Amino acid sequence: MVDRTGYNFADWSCEDEETFVKALEKNPENAMIHHDYGLFLTITSNRYGEAEKHFKKALEIEPMNAELLWAYGFLFSKMGHERYPEAEEHLKKALKINPKDGPSWEILGWLYLLMEHLDDGVDCLITALNFRKQLPDKGEDILSELPILAEKLTDKFLSYISVFSSYEEKCTACFRLTILYKILGDEEKAVYWYREGDRYCKDFPEIKQKIDKVCKNK
Repeated sequence: MVDRTGYNFADWSCEDEETFVKALEKNPENAMIHHDYGLFLTITSNRYGEAEKHFKKALEIEPMNAELLWAYGFLFSKMGHERYPEAEEHLKKALKINPKDGPSWEILGWLYLLMEHLDDGVDCLITALNFRKQLPDKGEDILSELPILAEKLTDKFLSYISVFSSYEEKCTACFRLTILYKILGDEEKAVYWYREGDRYCKDFPEIKQKIDKVCKNK
């Protein structure tokens, strides 16, 4: 799995492993030391089994800590498809505790893309981007992927959704594409999908209102 979380893990990679070992000898019940050590093991040496032990211990100490939950979810997302359900579970728990947790939204988005849940992945990344805009990189890693994802969503709409799905699904797809192209600054395509949405959204005023708000055409 390519690390596309966009977050700088350099702090952990610069530490010496002995630092964490000594810190835990003095403070074995400190959840954040276990958290940092778990990330260190995950990022620097792919020692996932050892990292899992530290994340598990951290959550035993602080089970309602959203930061610990997203880190544990991040670890599971790196451990292969058989652990993806656990990654999803922990990331959703983190978001239930803190719905504004940008890292959880972003990692969940990449996870859904790995699981080939294109629509859910895009929705999570769009949500994450709202938080990343406040950071120095402005969410550049997400923005760099959105054009490709927009093309995939368009292909899905044209080859499958446009024929077999319900009007509500078509309306939702148009809304999603309108937002994507608005974010990318492609006004022509944003307007096109806005107009496409008009064809399907008559019975779904809430979705239509969201499209109108995005395009400022109301």
